[in-house]
Amino acid sequence: LSASLSGEKTKPTSGTKTVGEKAKGEVVLYRVGPSLTLPSGIIIHGPESLKFTLEEGISVASGSASTPGITKTSIAAEAIGSQYNLAGGSYFKIGNYSSSDIEGKNESAFSGGSSREISAVSASDQETLEEELEAELKDEAIEELKKNLSENSLFIEDYLTATSSSRIFSSKVGDEASNLKLSLTLDVKGIGLDKSRLTTLAMGILNDKVPEGFVLREGQIEVDFDFEQETAGVYEFNALIKANLLPDVNPDEIAKKITGKYPVLAHDFLEREVPGFTKAEIRIKPSFPGKLGTLPRVAKNIEVEIAAEI
Repeated sequence: LSASLSGEKTKPTSGTKTVGEKAKGEVVLYRVGPSLTLPSGIIIHGPESLKFTLEEGISVASGSASTPGITKTSIAAEAIGSQYNLAGGSYFKIGNYSSSDIEGKNESAFSGGSSREISAVSASDQETLEEELEAELKDEAIEELKKNLSENSLFIEDYLTATSSSRIFSSKVGDEASNLKLSLTLDVKGIGLDKSRLTTLAMGILNDKVPEGFVLREGQIEVDFDFEQETAGVYEFNALIKANLLPDVNPDEIAKKITGKYPVLAHDFLEREVPGFTKAEIRIKPSFPGKLGTLPRVAKNIEVEIAAEI
């Protein structure tokens, strides 16, 4: 049996993400020595271990100890955050160079650095949403597949394969979003079999195991299936067959033997005479008080129902 089902589900996101802007500013480089070429991306160390990078490669003018070469250039913070908005007059170390060879200083404050935390899609958000929607669609699929079976057929719920043929999330992992939506299409396949053939097989296996005084009825048989393998359209299962055995008694005969008895005496009789007896629920309508509260004195007015204890 096969079917294709589609569905959508939306859930709030649980992930967070820090976003923002990098601080930028102008720094003046003071050089003692011959001209020097600095490549873009070189690390420039600021106060409190803050790091910046050179945005473009530059040639630094030569100079002496008495008259250092002066070159202005722009640098950007290595990461986002307002802590990079340094005040003017801060000093910088350039790459691995000694500060006696070259150093930097900003004449005006840096600006633009900021950070904030936002709701974002996490990997677990996508995984959880897909698991939940897939479970819902599988439940729908079981009901859909059962509609294609006759009353004498049994659907093996222990075996159901599902393959997603379409999976579309409204946002990717890391995207800013307070809600995540999934549209999913599942192609499902299940197995149905002839209930009467299964029952005949089960009865044949269990009949010799029924102890004396009990009877095996078709309605009391349960089968659990454990899928083994599929080869060329042939499916193999291990089947665990269980039966709740009921006492081999005649309800009409019981009714005759408990007519006119008080409920407590009827209970004692059942306990003595019915194999496997555990308890009885006796309901009398209408109910009468005291000595009038007996079971009916006419057997046909007593209905006896035998059931396995749950």
